[in-house]
Amino acid sequence: MRPSKFTKRLAPGLLESIYEEALCHEFDLRGIRYRRQVEIDVIYKDKIIKGQRIDILVEEEVIIEVKSLSKLSAKMLREGLKRISL
Repeated sequence: MRPSKFTKRLAPGLLESIYEEALCHEFDLRGIRYRRQVEIDVIYKDKIIKGQRIDILVEEEVIIEVKSLSKLSAKMLREGLKRISL
């Protein structure tokens, strides 16, 4: 579902958990495999640091970080790109 159609069905300003649930429902309707709130380890100088979570992992390949924003700021874009590089 295109983001514009998705956001037209759900009003802006809802909790991220609502958008996550709705997106996962769309995956279910289409038979797309996913896992929610997947815990991952971050390795820093041979030390395993626990506590990082992925909102949605799709088909074991695509990571989705759900955000509820009226506008994407440059700072949020940088943070998102930083997470991708991890």
